[in-house]
Amino acid sequence: MKITLKGDKELQRLLKKAQKKYPDTVSKLIKNNMEKGRNLSQTYAPRDTGFLIESHSTRFPSKLDGEIISGAGYSGYVNYGTRYQGANPFFTKMWDVTKEELKKDFKDTLRGLYE
Repeated sequence: MKITLKGDKELQRLLKKAQKKYPDTVSKLIKNNMEKGRNLSQTYAPRDTGFLIESHSTRFPSKLDGEIISGAGYSGYVNYGTRYQGANPFFTKMWDVTKEELKKDFKDTLRGLYE
């Protein structure tokens, strides 16, 4: 299961500008938020066997990309539900919290870099 956030063009432009000027700061910001998100998704995930919790990981394809992955093949069914089982939106809850924290951190950091 993978949810991707693609920012608007203005945010992407600012990130690329900040990445050129302050590459370590932007990269750390992305990594820290993705790791926080992974921890949250593990907290929200059902604990039946523990496999779903253990299958969470992060990946960083580039300095401006971060992914939180729920590697269990059935995680989408748990998150969204089926006709036999109600939804337990552990990944969606995590993403809602992480997305807001990421936006706030980016705004605070970019404001600090360009003031």
